[in-house]
Amino acid sequence: MDDIFDTMRTRVSRRSYTPTPIPAEAEAKLLDTIQYLNNKSNLHIQFVKNGEAAFKGFKKSYGMFTGVQYYFAMVGNKSDPLMYEKVGYYGEYLVLVATELGLGTCWVGASFDKEACKCDIFANEEIACVITVGYTPNSLSSREKLIASMVKDKGKPVEDLCDYDKQPPEWFWKGMEAVRLAPSARNRQPVKIKYYNDVVYATTGEFNYNKIDMGIAKLHFALGAGGSFELGENGRFIKDAEAI
Repeated sequence: MDDIFDTMRTRVSRRSYTPTPIPAEAEAKLLDTIQYLNNKSNLHIQFVKNGEAAFKGFKKSYGMFTGVQYYFAMVGNKSDPLMYEKVGYYGEYLVLVATELGLGTCWVGASFDKEACKCDIFANEEIACVITVGYTPNSLSSREKLIASMVKDKGKPVEDLCDYDKQPPEWFWKGMEAVRLAPSARNRQPVKIKYYNDVVYATTGEFNYNKIDMGIAKLHFALGAGGSFELGENGRFIKDAEAI
């Protein structure tokens, strides 16, 4: 990714989509990325086209989404204790690739109809969430503006997202700026990055969606600081390792 911070700042959650189809070249890039991520993570991420049924009506989506045609189905092995965190870590990388392609995205944890999802779910698998993707109107819809106004400026300052026992190095603060730009459920930003005894690690609560948020935050820190994060509660950051 050319300038990861520009991409992170460009990414905003979009809930309204236009009928414009994703071109073949962009779709090929997404499919190649999904294959690569599935091989790395043992997830079963799928690119779903003509997927509007999962967002039809108000029963599940509460009218929060309009025009959805495409989404990523984030499917994994439910016996894998790290599945939800993997969904966040590798799914957010896919989000950033889509952003670089000029596409809008939105993480969707509950407000969609799982039974109407057009994806393959094999034995011992489950769908953790979906990520809508596609072209979006140039300006926010009234509903998107309302949602944005509810969460605008409610993000935590960087200092509240980390703890440390001594002044961390400059690369740590670059990682923290990337964490500040990371999406999270209801903008709660539940992940804490800690720097103690020259070791960086991450922690959060046990709720599954917190684990998705953990993966997202770790991916942002890894890309911002230059390195990779071990998965799991209190997973350590490894400086200068490959993020993905």
